[in-house]
Amino acid sequence: MKQRKTAITSCIRDFFRLAGAQDILAGTGRMMMRKSLRTTLWTAGITSSGYLSSHLGLPGFTGLQAILIPLIIGGGMLGMGAGLTYVPRTLSRRLVTIAEANDLNLMEDYRKSLVSEHLDVFWDRVFRHESALRFSDRERAAEQDQIMADRRMLLDHLKTLPPELLARLGAAPDGDPVDLVQVLMAEHPAITGVEKSREGFVLSCLYAMRHSFAQATEAEAVGYRLALYEDYCDGACFDPGDTKLLQQYEGSTTLNDIKAQLRFGHFDRLRELPAVLAGRFWQFLISRKIAGLTGRAVKTLNDAYHTDRFNCQSLLWPGEENARWLQALPQAGQEVLRWRHFIVKSALGPSYDTAQAVLDRMLLPCFELATRLRVRYDPEYGDHSLDGLAAADRTVMNNAVDDLTEFGYHPKTLAAVRRSTEKNRGQLADFLNHLRQLPEAGRIFQDGLALRAVKIAFHINADGLRKDFLNRRAVLSREATLRRIEKAAAEKHIYTGRLICLRLHHTLTLTQIQDYRRLARALAYDPQPYRP
Repeated sequence: MKQRKTAITSCIRDFFRLAGAQDILAGTGRMMMRKSLRTTLWTAGITSSGYLSSHLGLPGFTGLQAILIPLIIGGGMLGMGAGLTYVPRTLSRRLVTIAEANDLNLMEDYRKSLVSEHLDVFWDRVFRHESALRFSDRERAAEQDQIMADRRMLLDHLKTLPPELLARLGAAPDGDPVDLVQVLMAEHPAITGVEKSREGFVLSCLYAMRHSFAQATEAEAVGYRLALYEDYCDGACFDPGDTKLLQQYEGSTTLNDIKAQLRFGHFDRLRELPAVLAGRFWQFLISRKIAGLTGRAVKTLNDAYHTDRFNCQSLLWPGEENARWLQALPQAGQEVLRWRHFIVKSALGPSYDTAQAVLDRMLLPCFELATRLRVRYDPEYGDHSLDGLAAADRTVMNNAVDDLTEFGYHPKTLAAVRRSTEKNRGQLADFLNHLRQLPEAGRIFQDGLALRAVKIAFHINADGLRKDFLNRRAVLSREATLRRIEKAAAEKHIYTGRLICLRLHHTLTLTQIQDYRRLARALAYDPQPYRP
């Protein structure tokens, strides 16, 4: 996959803005260190010739000079190179250490503050389809109505409590206890197992996020495995260690099972290597730049105001400039905004368009890896069957072409993906029509999970199912076809678990891009006005 061509000059400009003088000095120092041995040998050759010429009565060097001069020149070059390499790195590393010790990693709290919005996205793109496969519209509406009725009943009871008690319990200043209702209802999963409605899903997920359980126990309670999302929430925006999604892609047992099923080989891993290296490279540059500047700002502000309360969250969390403790310090809010704009624009560029391009270089590789894997495994990702209206009449476009279009991928890439998905959709439709003609396969169409498992098995050519059908051998070997689809149907829960994991991981790559973009915009490019 490739994006629209980006001007080489902009990449170079972004690199030098992020690299800084310390990288240039370090590069020069490493070159001097590598050349020091050659320089020493070259100088030793000259002084040796001078020493020999002195024995012939010609001007030359003494033995001591012949030994010391190469050592002085080579050693001096080695020492200067080491100084240029390690001194700037040590100084910049000190600022990064200050940032890390002052809550840079706790910017994960900002990510966790968006959990309600994240859960809406997960429901729209992943879990509502699981509910639709398992339950009827009436069952889903019944659960939603029951939850809404319980909410109204709790709200009515809480409103009868004294206002001072509600205030102590954390009700809103206007006395409306609606937040308390949400807290109470999230103290238990909506049902044990797969939730039928968005409301039930959100309540169960909030229950899981607010309580500490082993992942297997949690999955049994809420019906889904949320380990990938909880792992994502342990990462912090702009922290050097925010590599959770790449770690998931490379190390998740479930995702590796999918790769094994797809027969991922050395060629596939080699093809992914440029994206992996590019993502790691830009992530290192961006996070180091922001961490270093944030560390400098934390130290400067704490020294200026003779306090220790300024930390990375003060600078990188939108709205913290209006915190009450900051308002007690003269001009502190304005100083935070000034430093915030300087930090973000020094790293990401002067405009939001530039910032978006820089962030894409860091984040899109994870999206590309997940998208490529999902296209190969998930047949519904290419047939537009996952598109549709979500809550509040939001249109959800959940297909490969629209996702790639949103991030500005090259028209040739879009055309190739469109051709591939259309071909796959046509072949799958022909196969399903063939199955409908087999009376023994009729029950597969009555079980949504089994039918989807058969679709995946055909899409990935499990046991040669797709290849044989395209070569017309499936028509001639009816028993073999039935045996293969029965096997896929029997493994429907395995296919379902893997598919949910892949869809959730892919959605997390989209969520990460949106989280970073929104944070960057709020910090420096479209900030809320300062309210003294």
